[in-house]
Amino acid sequence: MASFLFCGAAALDMILSVPYFPAEDTKLRATKLESRGGGNALNSLTCISELARVAERRRRPSGSLQSNSNVLSFVGALGDETDSTTQAIVTHLSSAGISHDLCPHRSSKPSITSYIVYSESKQSRTIVTLSETPEMTATELEHAFESFVTGLLDSSSIFVHVEGRNVSESTSLVKAVSAFRERNQVCLSAEFEKPDRVQLEDWLPELDIVFMSSTWVDARVKRADVEPEERSKTYIQSLLHEGRCRQGAFLITTRGSSGAFWALAGHGSGVHTTPPRNSDSVDVVDTNGAGDVFLGAVTYGLSLILTSSHNHQSHSSLKCGRFGETQHEDIARVMQFAVDVATLKCSQRGIMGLSDNKFNECSSLVDFIVERVNAK
Repeated sequence: MASFLFCGAAALDMILSVPYFPAEDTKLRATKLESRGGGNALNSLTCISELARVAERRRRPSGSLQSNSNVLSFVGALGDETDSTTQAIVTHLSSAGISHDLCPHRSSKPSITSYIVYSESKQSRTIVTLSETPEMTATELEHAFESFVTGLLDSSSIFVHVEGRNVSESTSLVKAVSAFRERNQVCLSAEFEKPDRVQLEDWLPELDIVFMSSTWVDARVKRADVEPEERSKTYIQSLLHEGRCRQGAFLITTRGSSGAFWALAGHGSGVHTTPPRNSDSVDVVDTNGAGDVFLGAVTYGLSLILTSSHNHQSHSSLKCGRFGETQHEDIARVMQFAVDVATLKCSQRGIMGLSDNKFNECSSLVDFIVERVNAK
């Protein structure tokens, strides 16, 4: 069994689909209005929940679907419990089997709302967020982590993910998890998304997995004469050369339809590319949250590998915070798995229901899950 603690923001997404992005000071009629739970960490956990449902069905193909054997927990500040936005977010969390018991509620404050304008012609979106909810303090974050690990009865692997936001306060959580990792089996990851949050680079020596957005990369490799894919490779290579990352750290960045670029720090195997498979056959409906789904799928895929009973070497590597070079083939499969999951997500609106509507249709994804489930 694996346990997942994701720390970040949860929001209620209000999504307006439009034929094209309107010009300033003009009017345009929308084609659709949807609302659903959102936010990076919440989306990634929802993906893990959906993937776990596939595994659970394979364990009990003829029986009823039981509760998720993994522990999924979200930590982030929510608005007042009576706030309608808060209630919608809590409903989403509960439906996905994600605990929110560690979330503080801010009295008299609404939860975060994101207004998303999705262009059907460009298949891209613009997001405007209204946040009046005070972020969690360092003390609250540390207490939430302590409560989480104290409440775990049996977990072969612990995954803690920290959104790269509220950096000054979240740094204390990163340090607390790093200290805990010295005597326990835990994998610590973080997302570097917004380019101006330069203090995130101070986290590099502590992280086992670093997820970096294309905007983060492009702000650091400012060369218009270099193709976007090459910028991704160049930035990862610079991190490897500088030696600031934890030994064996897993460095990842994505480029949408170009797939993912990744490397293992300290192993000299260079930067690898994982393109999507059969992307031309996917009817793109909604790209919003695809990056979050990718992050969740990477995390879940690694959990399947690292909790397999036959892979004891993976366990010792993880406890030291290192992904061993002997795991390279497994990690390459995880990356292909995650890219394929994110590609499939784009063929439906939202993330909930993917296990019913899309994942079971893709034999390669199911086969990967079944192989790992049977190995436990």
